[in-house]
Amino acid sequence: MAIIPFIVENEDRLFQTFDVRVFNYGTDPVSLRLEVSFALNSSDGPSAQQLYVLRTVELLGGQLFTFANIFADFDVMTGKLITWDANEYNITFNVSPDFPVFPPPFG
Repeated sequence: MAIIPFIVENEDRLFQTFDVRVFNYGTDPVSLRLEVSFALNSSDGPSAQQLYVLRTVELLGGQLFTFANIFADFDVMTGKLITWDANEYNITFNVSPDFPVFPPPFG
């Protein structure tokens, strides 16, 4: 089992959602679970974390998967990607905020 932690900071509330993209660069399938937690205050410790996203998928070799539109209206969110199977280390991932698209100014 491999556990890959990550942190998403959003103290100024610049984005409402974020995406986690995962790619299996191996040839065999990999089972993957995404867990995302938050604390109501960024100063709260790990014991105050509340799990709010729990999703499980199986990625085939060479497959890209996006966990899209994950709610992000908190100061700090912590996440974990958990893999198991024989080729659990054959994944790469990125986390990207979904910034709002503003209309062009009138001029």
